[in-house]
Amino acid sequence: MTLKSLLQQTPLDAIPAELRTFYNQMLNMRPTYGLPDMKLEVKKDSRGLTVVANAHLGSLSDVLGRQVSVAPNVLSGQSMTDVAVLCLRELAADGFNDGDHERFWNEMDDLQRAKLLR
Repeated sequence: MTLKSLLQQTPLDAIPAELRTFYNQMLNMRPTYGLPDMKLEVKKDSRGLTVVANAHLGSLSDVLGRQVSVAPNVLSGQSMTDVAVLCLRELAADGFNDGDHERFWNEMDDLQRAKLLR
């Protein structure tokens, strides 16, 4: 099951209010299926916390087309709706906004100029 199909099966009322705008954006986005061998892995880490791996590799449209692999020990305590919300939280967390992107590339340009001037 891809992330897109998982989100399509998740009812809107199961999505926390702070994630609903992002959820709707993801539903309206078209998957690009980049990096086809990479999967979103939902698993327990060494501390017993449920984590989503490979969520920040590629564009959002690439991630939307990835298969979601859920470890059996995760499903024993959580539903697929919980997994969908967890994936949304991971994708929405610590993301760059337009201002962050602009600052990042301006700093990179400044570093490149400084390197060239030496």
